[in-house]
Amino acid sequence: DIDRYSLILANPPFAGSLDYEVTSKALQRVVKTKKTELLFMALFLKLLKPGGRAAVIVPDGVLFGSSTAHKEIRRMLVEDQKLDGIVKLPSGVFRPYAGVSTAILFFTKTNSGGTDLGLAFAIDPRWFYYLALLTLAGVVVAMRRLENSRLGRAWVAVREDELAAEAMGVSATRVKLSAFAMSSAVAGLAGCLYAASLSTTADPNAYDFNRSIMVLCAVILGGLGSIPGTLLGVGLLVGFDTVLAPWADSAIQQWNINPSGSSLLSFSGWRLAIFGLALILVMRYRPEGLVPSRRMAAELHEAH
Repeated sequence: DIDRYSLILANPPFAGSLDYEVTSKALQRVVKTKKTELLFMALFLKLLKPGGRAAVIVPDGVLFGSSTAHKEIRRMLVEDQKLDGIVKLPSGVFRPYAGVSTAILFFTKTNSGGTDLGLAFAIDPRWFYYLALLTLAGVVVAMRRLENSRLGRAWVAVREDELAAEAMGVSATRVKLSAFAMSSAVAGLAGCLYAASLSTTADPNAYDFNRSIMVLCAVILGGLGSIPGTLLGVGLLVGFDTVLAPWADSAIQQWNINPSGSSLLSFSGWRLAIFGLALILVMRYRPEGLVPSRRMAAELHEAH
C-alpha cells in the first residue's frame, strides 16, 4: 500500500507506545520511536502518493514534543513535505481523550518541501516563546520603574488614604483613571498574545470563568503586591495546568484506568478543586502569599 492513497482523513489512537520488536521496521526507518502518534504519522507519509493530501488529528505533543523523534517528524513535514495548515482544537473535543489538547494537521506529500515560511514558524513554538518572554521582561521592567515613580507613589497614597492624599495635593480622580488605563493596556497586550497563541478567537470557551479563577489563584498564591510573587504563582499554576495535568491524564489513559473518558476519573476534572484547596490553605496559613511585598506582609501581620 506504499504510495497508494491520494487522500487520508484520520483520527488515530495516540495513547501509549509500542515496543520496537512489534513495530514495523519500515516505519522505524522513517522515524525511530515507540510513540504511537508518531508511528501513525510515519505510516501516513508512506501510504500517501506524491501529491496526496492528509488531514490527521494529533495530540499537542506532536507539535511541541522535544524528543528527537518529535523534531524529526516536524522537520519532515516542514522541509520534505508541504505543511498546509494547523487547526488548534480545545481540550476534550475527541473522546475518549478528555482533557487532552489536540490539533488537526493538513499536509501534502511532495517529497520536495514547499511549506510557507509562516507555517514553519507556526509549528515551531520557540519564536512565540521568545516573543512572549521579551514582552514579559519589558512589562516587568516598566512596572518596576512605574512602582518607584511619582505616579506609583501616588497610587500607594490613594490606596492607603484617599482623603489624606488629596489633602497633600494628589488628584485622586486622575490617579485612579491612570491606574485603569495602565491596567487596561497591560491586559490588552496579554490578550493579544493569548489570542495569538490560540490561533483563533472564535471559541468562547477560551475566555471562560476558569481563566479568571486561574489569574486570581496565581496572584493570591504568589504574593499580593509583588511582581516576583505573581510570576512565581503563574509559574506554579500554569506548570500544573499545562505540564502535570496533561501528563497525569495521559498516564491514566495509558494504564486504561478511565476507558470511558469520564471526567470524574480524569485528573483535569479535579483541577479547579485542587486550585480551591490551594487557595484555602494559603489564605489560612499564609494570607500574604509565598513571596509578598514587604508593605503587604507588614500590613497583614500587623492586622493579625
